[in-house]
Amino acid sequence: MRKAFDTSEYQVMLVANKFQTGFDQPKLCAMYVDKKLGGVDCVQTLSRLNRTYPGKEMTFVLDFVNEAEEIQEAFEPYYKTTELEDVTDPNLVYQLQTKLQGNAIFGNRDIENYAEAFFNPKGTQASMSSALKPSVDRYKTHYKEALEEINTLNNLLENAKKNQDNKLITNCEHDLKKCYMKRRML
Repeated sequence: MRKAFDTSEYQVMLVANKFQTGFDQPKLCAMYVDKKLGGVDCVQTLSRLNRTYPGKEMTFVLDFVNEAEEIQEAFEPYYKTTELEDVTDPNLVYQLQTKLQGNAIFGNRDIENYAEAFFNPKGTQASMSSALKPSVDRYKTHYKEALEEINTLNNLLENAKKNQDNKLITNCEHDLKKCYMKRRML
């Protein structure tokens, strides 16, 4: 499991207590917590994110169970000052779901396929990954198309500016704004 996570093939790992302590994967940048954490277990678990890695600039914890004050309290014996930036709005998950569904990234059949793989007592990580693959591929395709459209419009805008074609400049800038909005929706 440790070696698999160190490849580009697997980018999400669901774990129980097995990797809660002693796990060192510097690429780890996000953690979703769905169990009560406290004391040294809390510190060790969340500290899995503290490893540095080239290109890793931020870490993120989405905690569905613990209160911010409890986490701060767990860290205080080990740090002189403990700061928590912002408590995340739980609606962000639903907003992301709406964006993904609105862009046809996944549908009910994709959810059913994943649920079958996840709840199968003999299921494997590979079967869950396989169930997610169509949605991941759709996302990558949408994102790539949006980037290509933006690059094309940027080139067109650059040429319009060279030729001082104000009407084309205005149209390109308008279309670019629409593309950036579309990209932000992905």
